Amino acid sequence: MRRFIWSLNDESGGIGWGAPEAMAEIMTQSPLVAAEYHNHVLAYIHEDHCRPDCYLEHAPLRRGAVWGVAQLAQARPDLAVAAEPDL
Repeated sequence: MRRFIWSLNDESGGIGWGAPEAMAEIMTQSPLVAAEYHNHVLAYIHEDHCRPDCYLEHAPLRRGAVWGVAQLAQARPDLAVAAEPDL
């Protein structure tokens, strides 16, 4: 998960294609990982979420993050309640 997060960071020098989707898919399968990292994925689609520095300004990446949050909301709705207005 940390490698995916790093790949989406401006300092990484990468672009992180597919990282939000992969993170969300992992979280749908692992409650422990979901509890630890769900706020990162939520922050990718909403500027004012708990980590405003994570918002993805690049629209194609943000679309992937929205897809990921939707997947997370289906599998673990309790963790994605804060993202309902963005979906």
